[in-house]
Amino acid sequence: MQNLYRQSIGALNYILFAAVLLSLPFPWAWTQPIATAWLIAWGLEGRWLQRKNWTWSRALMPIVLMVVYVAWEAVSLLWTQDVAQGLKEMHRHLPLLGLALVALCGTNEYYRPIRLKVLLVAGCLLSIVAYTTLVYWCIQQDMTGPGHMYHQFSYWTFFAEGPVAAIKHRLYYCLVLLLGLWFSGDIYRYFRTRYHAKIVLATVIVIDILLVTTIILTGCRIVIFFLPIMVLVAFVLNYHGRYRWALTGGLTLCLLLCLALGFRYHQRLNIMKQDLTYLEREDVHITDNPHTREPRLYIWYTIVQHAKEYGICGLGCGSADGFLQECYLQDEQAAFFTQKHLGAHNQFLYTWMELGPLAVVLLLAILCLVPYYHTGQARKDALFVSLMFGCCMLTETLLTMMSSLYVLYAIMVLIEREQRDADSLLLPRL
Repeated sequence: MQNLYRQSIGALNYILFAAVLLSLPFPWAWTQPIATAWLIAWGLEGRWLQRKNWTWSRALMPIVLMVVYVAWEAVSLLWTQDVAQGLKEMHRHLPLLGLALVALCGTNEYYRPIRLKVLLVAGCLLSIVAYTTLVYWCIQQDMTGPGHMYHQFSYWTFFAEGPVAAIKHRLYYCLVLLLGLWFSGDIYRYFRTRYHAKIVLATVIVIDILLVTTIILTGCRIVIFFLPIMVLVAFVLNYHGRYRWALTGGLTLCLLLCLALGFRYHQRLNIMKQDLTYLEREDVHITDNPHTREPRLYIWYTIVQHAKEYGICGLGCGSADGFLQECYLQDEQAAFFTQKHLGAHNQFLYTWMELGPLAVVLLLAILCLVPYYHTGQARKDALFVSLMFGCCMLTETLLTMMSSLYVLYAIMVLIEREQRDADSLLLPRL
């Protein structure tokens, strides 16, 4: 009876995690209850009650540092100016404690790295079909007609500013798509030995085209900039031929050309080019048109201006946004920012404001140690995730809206742990 219970709850554990992976590209409100049920099922399985499952791995060091980061946030509540907001932010990070326990005790025999990757890519494709259907339905309902809120948008901007963006922030959606795009290479290498190699290659190419096209349609500029970096990293890590660096140089030139064409023809990239040109005019005031449609430069300038006020320990968890609003009120030209309640839009600057410079060093250490402490194929995955998160943290405060990022990090921890068992098998069963 006990074995039947463990098998049943173990299967439920895996099924719920599979559901989490499939739901990642959709709103976090859908994923959160499934992720909660998954953690409960993992707890009921009882691996944390068996000492033999408590195994230490160097790859756990980054998540231990993340727990230290959360603990420092809790300590900063002693001097924060906004305790309510600080507690709210702490609540977002508490799931990391549960993930640390899962990482320490491991998972059951149903988990395989290739399974996790296939499920994530399947969720990405499911979301593309669902969102494209939504866009088509909106167009059929004449939601672009005069008087409607979407009348100024074309089909190409529905992912960026239309109904899709209203239910899923483009950056967090693109992070999931990017991870699926990265895993497509592993999926090809796995399935080409089981099925016709040309059919598998054609299928993977179609999947990659769908993922890249959707990322471009979202208009998320930092992710579009990261795409060439991703291609170069993938090429350098996986190609070891004689002309490796010559081909890398040629590939770099092609990618730069693609970016140049993007600046010429992609709507959101073209807007950014206009914004940078607009900043060169000395007669422009924020009240006229606050840095056109890109206020981040003014926000970052404001943060750096008040560096002395953050000290060694920062303003305290949850205080950054309120402090910025006070700074905007002191600037007569910043009325636009007080109306929009714009935050830091940079995780490193945000952490500096709230927790001080030592917390920034801790955050950088986490990003650097993730690939360092992983091994084998898992190290390549971890390097990609660190680069992806690090680049996106330059323009967004990811840790204040973690949502599915918790699960993305859990995937990396689980893949690394299970990879050690899978490495002993040349071709693990799917």
